[in-house]
Amino acid sequence: MPIQILSSSGYGFAASNSRLLVENIQLSIRSSSATASNQVTQTTDPSLARIESLVSQIKERILDASSSGASSDLQRFIDDSLGEISYLVGSPLKSGGGDQAIVQGVNAHQIEGVEVLSLPDGAATSFAGGRINQAKPGRVLVENSDRLLSGGGRLLFGLGSSQRSFQVRSGDSVDAIASKINERNLGVRASVSRGSLLITSRTAGSSVNVVSQTNRALFQHFTNEIKGQNDSQVANLDLSGTSGGQNITITGSRDSIATSATLTYLGDTHGQATGDASFTVTGSAGSADLFVSEGESLENLAARVASSSGITGVTADVEGNTVVFRSTSVGDSASVSISNIVQENEVSVTGVNTSQIDPFQVVSIPDDTEITLTGQVTQAAQSAQQVYHGTIDGLIADTATFTLGGSLGSQNISIVEGESIEDVRDRVNQVSSSTGIVANTIGNDLVFESEVVGSSESVSITLQSIAQEIDVTGLNASQVSNFQVLSAEPASSNTLNANVSQTATHAQLTYDGTLGFSQGAATITLAGHLGSESISVSGLQGLSSVRNAINDKTSQTGVSATLSGNRITLKSTLEGSDGFIDVDVQSGNFNVNGGDGNGYAEGEDIQLNINGNDITGTGNDVTYTDALGSYSFSVNAGFVGNIDPITVTSTNGTFDVTGGDINGTSVGVDAEAIVNGETLVAAGKDFDLAIEGAEFAFSTKADFVGTIDPITIRSERDDFQLFGGDGNGNASGQNGWATINGQSVSSSTDSFDYDSGNGMIGVQFADSFVGNFDDIEVSSGSKKRLRSSGSETYSARGSQQTFDYDGQRIQADRGRYVLEQDGIEITIRLAPGFSGEFDSFTVAAGGEITGTSSESPLSGQLQEATKTALAELLELASGGKHAGANFSLANSLSILVDAASSLGQFTGGSSPQGKSLSGYLLDQSV
Repeated sequence: MPIQILSSSGYGFAASNSRLLVENIQLSIRSSSATASNQVTQTTDPSLARIESLVSQIKERILDASSSGASSDLQRFIDDSLGEISYLVGSPLKSGGGDQAIVQGVNAHQIEGVEVLSLPDGAATSFAGGRINQAKPGRVLVENSDRLLSGGGRLLFGLGSSQRSFQVRSGDSVDAIASKINERNLGVRASVSRGSLLITSRTAGSSVNVVSQTNRALFQHFTNEIKGQNDSQVANLDLSGTSGGQNITITGSRDSIATSATLTYLGDTHGQATGDASFTVTGSAGSADLFVSEGESLENLAARVASSSGITGVTADVEGNTVVFRSTSVGDSASVSISNIVQENEVSVTGVNTSQIDPFQVVSIPDDTEITLTGQVTQAAQSAQQVYHGTIDGLIADTATFTLGGSLGSQNISIVEGESIEDVRDRVNQVSSSTGIVANTIGNDLVFESEVVGSSESVSITLQSIAQEIDVTGLNASQVSNFQVLSAEPASSNTLNANVSQTATHAQLTYDGTLGFSQGAATITLAGHLGSESISVSGLQGLSSVRNAINDKTSQTGVSATLSGNRITLKSTLEGSDGFIDVDVQSGNFNVNGGDGNGYAEGEDIQLNINGNDITGTGNDVTYTDALGSYSFSVNAGFVGNIDPITVTSTNGTFDVTGGDINGTSVGVDAEAIVNGETLVAAGKDFDLAIEGAEFAFSTKADFVGTIDPITIRSERDDFQLFGGDGNGNASGQNGWATINGQSVSSSTDSFDYDSGNGMIGVQFADSFVGNFDDIEVSSGSKKRLRSSGSETYSARGSQQTFDYDGQRIQADRGRYVLEQDGIEITIRLAPGFSGEFDSFTVAAGGEITGTSSESPLSGQLQEATKTALAELLELASGGKHAGANFSLANSLSILVDAASSLGQFTGGSSPQGKSLSGYLLDQSV
């Protein structure tokens, strides 16, 4: 049955095409019998029915929570239910929210911090292309500097609402003017550019206005002569405001200097900020939102304040461990205000006994929380350790090489018998970075231990080689000499039984003369193991003379000669096959006998048998090797027969190491503790503890066992202490005062105007001068006088720091810039001094809410339609835009009503639309 709704703009009813919410109206509607006789059959998908049931359950739990009080597991129930719904609609939830955000790619040299304000479920985006342009000061070039230099005059500097004056004397150089300006607190910097004065505002972003007033000469009847002016007291006396023709003495004092408004922020003793806070700075020019971060240098804070002085009219300087906020202007109109202070929480830790625990770290703790930790360390952490025992004199017992291994790697270490254990300690410590092991000496012991404690640390010592102690017995000096053990098998004994069958012989040839003379003239080349020489023999030369000629060359040839009767015997000086004689007749007749019959002969090597092995030596030198060792010795010349048995015994040297297992390895021990009733096992001496929603990390001191002094951790509001002003963050400047000829006058500059009765006299005091000034006499005269002429004005506007992003200019909000893209809202805090485009970085939802169901996921068009219909409902999940701090009972129930209505359209059920939320809640209550 149709119902007609009449709208009336006077009562604010909805337009006729809108739904009107009507409560408590009973409608009786009769259907025709024809309609009643028709039965409509609706088949409901079981998965869709399950979704309807879950929506209903969420609604009931929220209503229960509203009547009985908030339930701590309400959000978990909503997440579980929506997790199953998301499974059924084929769209797993990626939970959003700042605490679930994943931020990647931020360049810390460009962006100091990123805070995620809003992050919808499953959202992800990339922020790129933002450009930062740093603030720049205003700069003007005073182009009439040459006229100022020639005739003098005055410069007026305008900064914001304040104005400062500077007198230029005729004849000053432009460099001198720049230097004097920079010496005074005029709010500008001066330099010289192309011969003219360049004026720059001291604060980036602020504008500067310069009025240049030059003097010109005029003739008039009266002019004034000034006497007694002390330039160190009164820099300039301006009589241009008087009519002249007067005689006056100016006396008085400068009583005070105009001051700026100041407030002082107190940092810590290290010159750092004491906590995180945001605040608003207001000066005569305007306001700016700023921030301070705990631990940052006070210089950074002062630079940030100064960079915004063009906006605020407030700058800052560091004085000791304070930052002084100072108005850029001085006088009664100067002001500084710091308001809207929002302090972050600061975590403090008390009671840590550094002889027990060091360091102690708070990983996280809820705001405004206090936790006290008590307990005891039941097991101290220990390093892995092994000990080498030296001799009673603290020396190395025997030469050896061993491999020393630790957590960082291994190194071969060689030690030498008799060296000090301190020398070995130093060599071990030189390679500690490669092994993770350090060495110390205790008495006569050398202690190897891991640099780090705990069960993950080890010390392993593996002996690679060790010197052998060799004992030789049975040597008969009349038989052998120079017996050497070249090598010996460890822990072995070897007896050598030898029989010499032939001793080594010399090479030998003979030459026979006649009646004591040579056989005739001859020239021969005589060669032996040392070399060859030419020898000449004359006819009928005496044999003794021939013998002598041969022996004169023995050191060059290795051949000697002896004479017996008419026979000369040539003999090699070297025994064995290496000793030889070679006679080569070059001319004449020099026949020799023996050898091979052609003037060549060589000796024979020793022949012997050792332990059944036939050996041929080199001369009388013998080298013998068997399975137990290798030896060398010499048999005495001429000895033949059995050599007395020689026994060689080898024993291992001493390498006494204790502390390792059967494999030569020792392992460290982890510390153990009981804290607030919880048993903890450390990683070495490093403990992690999660308790009462907080997380801590701490390390016990080496060897400490026993009761831990109570440790209290508090999360409190950060410190932000301001001093000065009215005590409420407001301060004002003050004008300076002077007394001139009995008149009290004030000024915000160094210049004071005094009414002489014959016009105004301007008295400009020297910078910083306070006190009585010397009397100044002004007398009239008739000559040329300088007066101030027309002025020229130069202005320049400083540029403020700007941040352009995506075609928009973003304004700072308490030192941060707020960006919004693809439904994600973040703030960024720029690194100090950064300008240009920042690198791209991404922000994405990081949490995931998963669920399963006994029903199968929807598919096809029904799945897509259901997913679209429930999009707003899924935002009730953790991290969603309707969850957490944004959760509202009325809003959530409204969303659930709409979701149920949409599902009802799919299943053929009735829609609750047309009923107000209050009416719906009334029905639920009933």
